[in-house]
Amino acid sequence: MIIRKGTLAAAICALLLASTVATAQRTAGENIDDKTLITAVKLELIDDPVVDAGDINVESYKGRVLLIGYVSSSGEQRAALARAATVDNVREVEDGLITKAGKRSFGRVIDDETIRASAKLKLSKQEGLSSISDVIVMVHSGEVLVGGFVDSKDTAADVVKAVREIEGVKKVHNALRTKG
Repeated sequence: MIIRKGTLAAAICALLLASTVATAQRTAGENIDDKTLITAVKLELIDDPVVDAGDINVESYKGRVLLIGYVSSSGEQRAALARAATVDNVREVEDGLITKAGKRSFGRVIDDETIRASAKLKLSKQEGLSSISDVIVMVHSGEVLVGGFVDSKDTAADVVKAVREIEGVKKVHNALRTKG
């Protein structure tokens, strides 16, 4: 477990350093604060024995923290939300977690990854998105979870509509929030 947590923590740090989150509506200080919050919340989730932090993405916008991902139980969901709320400077924690119990077969994982790649490709061509990195896309058993902070409700609706049109998508869960 220690190796897994250390590896996950290193991966998180690398992702944060390499991220290209849109900065148009945030000051440099707010961007740094949000990245610091993302790291702090993710590390808290890693530390929680109930939470599988590897299946949860953390986004932040001006101190609003959004947890996006799949959890195996409502208990795990409650634990993740509660743990995120304990982090200093978190103004609000928003729930973009979906309970999805059960293991997937290797073939299902491959199908889900194909859907995710198709969604990311389609969204990279989507007008109205400041950056494709604004939208997290996760897939579990053909159900797509889209989340993150976007400019408007119209943009969120366009993202959901575009993802729904992808072959193999059974359902779309919308955890997109507006930046305002």
